Amino acid sequence: TMLIAGGMDGIGFSLLSSESQRIKYSNLFVLGRDFVKVDQLLLNNSNNNQTPKQQQPKIMKLPCDITQFNEIGVMLSKIKDDSIHDFILTIGSFHRGKIADIT
Repeated sequence: TMLIAGGMDGIGFSLLSSESQRIKYSNLFVLGRDFVKVDQLLLNNSNNNQTPKQQQPKIMKLPCDITQFNEIGVMLSKIKDDSIHDFILTIGSFHRGKIADIT
């Protein structure tokens, strides 16, 4: 089982996409806000004939605003599987401009 925090786009989504094609994990938990790309990935995987469906990992979405610590706790408590083998944190933010302008 793998938990990816921030698998909605960028590096996190690329990792999720790659891992969804491998047979290493039976479960992939994804923590984030906007699951449009993840939903498309799920659709593509269901139409993919390269990896048999019974061997594809189960992708479980954990909708959460990571700026709200209480929401993170609630979502993580929903994971009944205590055997998370790998945790990948790809959540980040980006600000363009002067450091003094960040509030």
